[in-house]
Amino acid sequence: HYHQRVGQYLLYDTDSKTETPQNYSSYTLLDIQLNWEIKQLHFYANISNIFNVEYQDYGNVMQPGRWFSLGVKKGIGE
Repeated sequence: HYHQRVGQYLLYDTDSKTETPQNYSSYTLLDIQLNWEIKQLHFYANISNIFNVEYQDYGNVMQPGRWFSLGVKKGIGE
């Protein structure tokens, strides 16, 4: 039997500095969520980042601006 294998080895030196320190600007977010029930129906509305703040999370990832979500859940067997 003949088997072909492919492999890779990675050496990592934990004593070396490979990154540049990153400073992040401070930010404040405001979210609001409303919930209400009518019998077995649960309604909700959510607004995230009300002031539409531009900010970056760790890893320099831009986060979404203001966004909305609405929904209805139906209880079963309640």
